Amino acid sequence: MRIIRSRKALLRFTIFVFCFTHVLVPLLGAQNQPQTTPGNETGSGQTEPKIVIEDRSPRPGLSFLNGLSELRVPVGFAVGVTHVYAPDPASRDAPPQFTSVTPRLFTQFRRKGFQFLLDYQVGFSRYKQTQEHRRYDQLASLALNKTISRRRLSVNVADQTQWIFNDGTFPNFYVLASATALRDFSGYAVNVYSHRQKIFRQSAGLNADYRLNKKGSVGVFAAYDMLRYRHDVPVTHGLSLGVRSAYQIRKWLSFDSTYSTYVATVDERLRTASIQRLQFGGFRYRLGRNTEAFTSVGIEHSRSLGTNYSAASFEAGLSRTSRSNQLSMVYHRGLSTAFGGGVVLGGSSASASFSQSLARRMSLSIDSAYAKGASSSRYSSLEMISAAGTLQTSLTRHMLFTTSYSHISQRAANLSFNSVNLHRYVVSAGLYYSIPDLLGRR
Repeated sequence: MRIIRSRKALLRFTIFVFCFTHVLVPLLGAQNQPQTTPGNETGSGQTEPKIVIEDRSPRPGLSFLNGLSELRVPVGFAVGVTHVYAPDPASRDAPPQFTSVTPRLFTQFRRKGFQFLLDYQVGFSRYKQTQEHRRYDQLASLALNKTISRRRLSVNVADQTQWIFNDGTFPNFYVLASATALRDFSGYAVNVYSHRQKIFRQSAGLNADYRLNKKGSVGVFAAYDMLRYRHDVPVTHGLSLGVRSAYQIRKWLSFDSTYSTYVATVDERLRTASIQRLQFGGFRYRLGRNTEAFTSVGIEHSRSLGTNYSAASFEAGLSRTSRSNQLSMVYHRGLSTAFGGGVVLGGSSASASFSQSLARRMSLSIDSAYAKGASSSRYSSLEMISAAGTLQTSLTRHMLFTTSYSHISQRAANLSFNSVNLHRYVVSAGLYYSIPDLLGRR
């Protein structure tokens, strides 16, 4: 019954996102559409995709990090109070509630082709109606991005490290938030959730393209992902490598072929799974200056616990990036690994991420994901639905109000650790006050 209710909730959520993106986004985008400036287009007339990391708010003033560009030294301080309500319908215990008082240090450094982001929090939490009444926590998030662009060669390297609690949902898309990365890295891993605890996650990615002539190009890409839970789950490592070739048929249409391999290891002692993917029927469609879609078909082969498994694959996606909004959607049918579970599953997965500047001082972000699959022997299985939304409002120049909601419904069986069936939601609201004037303005 919970899965049925979750599917109905996901259907309503999908309808909301569809209506929001097809009705409000064009209206808001028409008002905030930036003018084309020289230097934003390549020699072939195509626009380079905008790379956004960590903070997707497109307008200044929507978050503390965006406001740092006005500081002589891009470092800021803040203190916030947040209340979290995280009930578990499957438990008879009182719903865990806690209030946190959190000093916060954040910095953002930008130069041409380079971006550095750091957010460090150390706070005091008081729990209600539980045995653990007080606790001190530390949270940190670090992101790096480096882009090298030459006449024929372009390289993008990114790294992100997080030491946080798994209160909400995991990010749907990779640290390299571009249309190319959306196509190359999606579908390999499906996140497996566990009970509330602190996690350490590190993700790194590299993408390099070399243009042979006006229509042809070749490229390589690589990614590494590591997830460590404090309790329950062993350390999981994921590594992917691939090569790509592309040919531009028309100004709006390109043909792609890729070969890539992915290896996932759970604690190096429990199990190792690998997937090889050959996509020989890929097309990219330039739908607008900021919008791109892709479709691809291919063959995937996996090996896990001495068992070989092959299947046909299909992928489709859409990405849009503008000054006022960002939208990414991808669907994958084929083989995936349960990241954190170490099992190769055959099935379907879909993800969507959307952010919108509603007003000069308000922004909204929405994420949703769905996955369903089973191993070749049907011994292991996973079904997961997640959705999350965050609303940020800048009350004054230095005061930010944020509220968020996340929902996770998961049924897991016979993975490499004790499979967890979850049905939970988390609601939080917080108020932050920043004091960046300590370092002076320009």
